[in-house]
Amino acid sequence: PSATGRRGRPARYSDIAIEAGVMLRLAFGRPWRQTEGLLGSLMRLLGLTLPVPDHTTLSRRSADLEIAVALSSTDGPVSVVIDSTGLKV
Repeated sequence: PSATGRRGRPARYSDIAIEAGVMLRLAFGRPWRQTEGLLGSLMRLLGLTLPVPDHTTLSRRSADLEIAVALSSTDGPVSVVIDSTGLKV
């Protein structure tokens, strides 16, 4: 693994996975626990066996993301696109 300059265990989930959770939470206005459940349901519907971040991980990691800060201060509508290449705002 490459050095990130941070102490502790390496992150299990990518920033994109956390950003997707943040987007779903903001889009539907649901708490973190329900967002975790929604992500799990989406994974099952898509037939994917990927692990889903738990609500605590989503909450803690979202605080470090720039996108969460930018979107939480937006008053108007925001366009979000998630495709196979990643997340676009």
